[in-house]
Amino acid sequence: MKKAVILLGLTVFMIMFFVVMVGEAFSRLVNDTPISNESVCAYEGEAEIDGLDLETQNIKEAAHHELSNKSLTNAVIGIYLTEKKEMPVSDIVKAMNDLHEYAVKSKKPLTAYEYIQAYKYGTDYIEWLYGNNLVISLSANKQYMKEVLKKDNDDYSFYVRVMSNINDQCVTVTDGLPLKKPFTITGWFPSYGKDGTGDKHNGIDVGVPIGTPVYAIGDGEVVKTWNNCDPKGGKLGNMCGMQGTGNCVLYKIEQANKVYYVYAMHLEKPEVNAGDHIIKGQRIGTSGNSGNSSGAHLHTEIRSDDASIYGDENIVNPCDFIEGFCDQ
Repeated sequence: MKKAVILLGLTVFMIMFFVVMVGEAFSRLVNDTPISNESVCAYEGEAEIDGLDLETQNIKEAAHHELSNKSLTNAVIGIYLTEKKEMPVSDIVKAMNDLHEYAVKSKKPLTAYEYIQAYKYGTDYIEWLYGNNLVISLSANKQYMKEVLKKDNDDYSFYVRVMSNINDQCVTVTDGLPLKKPFTITGWFPSYGKDGTGDKHNGIDVGVPIGTPVYAIGDGEVVKTWNNCDPKGGKLGNMCGMQGTGNCVLYKIEQANKVYYVYAMHLEKPEVNAGDHIIKGQRIGTSGNSGNSSGAHLHTEIRSDDASIYGDENIVNPCDFIEGFCDQ
């Protein structure tokens, strides 16, 4: 009898433990999935952001309290400011919660960027993205507008305006860096060794795993992309891409009334297309090991004047150009 009681007690305990674990897993699914751990700016819980005006601070706190996915707080702020404060915050939050519920039930993971665009176009846009195997980008917006909505106006710029309003209110996660910190520089400029030793090197290499998000260092326009190389097939002497760049995004930005060309090289894949207008902190691709590469890394190279001039005279030191990039 005593053994039976003990056995019954253990059984009850195991059942309760299982129920609790399932409940916690379900809670995580509802509250945390399917947003990625990537956010659109440096919002941390309920911490106050320096320089945030009082009205927006209050909106932030209200949104954070009501959102089922807290990482969308900044998206709500950006949408509210973009809508010129005419749409009640509660309505924006409800729309985001509905989208989150839809994404969870349909098992279609979204980033914060996709939530912003889905807010504008609805759940049909989510289905369209997945149905066409597309990544989030302004070119995808344009394609959706033209193919589905049969419009050629500039509604796709809603995303850009939201992101601009977010960036006006808080510091972006990358703060103008091509990768999120922490990271380790593995190749320096103008030679591979930090002490000036080693072969000549025209940019800065950061060793990161394949698939690491890569971001734009400034507002600008995509000039060209290369996407025909094996994302994991990098080796010395592999000249795939443009002279060994591998899969690559070339974009131009303006600083101090001067145009600069930025190369993000050896990618797994670009996530933007030629002609796209991009903004500082926008995800433009993922890192890889393609082209003339001896391992998984991102090579950032900057040139002034004309991108077609591929000589020593127009190379810019990324350490001097991108604030904080080379702080180790």
